[in-house]
Amino acid sequence: MRFVLDQDVDAALVTTLVASGHEAWTVAAAGIPDAADDDVSVYAAAKDAVVVTHDIEFSARRRKNPHGRHVQLGCPEPDAVDLVGACIDELASAIEPFSDIFVYVSKDGIKTHLRWT
Repeated sequence: MRFVLDQDVDAALVTTLVASGHEAWTVAAAGIPDAADDDVSVYAAAKDAVVVTHDIEFSARRRKNPHGRHVQLGCPEPDAVDLVGACIDELASAIEPFSDIFVYVSKDGIKTHLRWT
């Protein structure tokens, strides 16, 4: 699976994702560090990648209208590596069957949203 990390996600998460057998990079590495949220979504879709972010506003729009693959991390930024590292296989399995999905990941588990509300 491919993951692109929004600018608010610790770049150390790239290492965790790659060590788990996935491709991962940051928006900065992609050359779009200041891209608008919707542009990040379009970029990710073009690369068949999952957007990973802490951004609440960005996530609220994607949760209401799942378009592409989007993961919101419900943890403080420094905790993202441990949170995702603990559930990466479950997370990838939840995302894989869908082209349009929103996933919220927190210490309480993984919650998916598939339909527009």
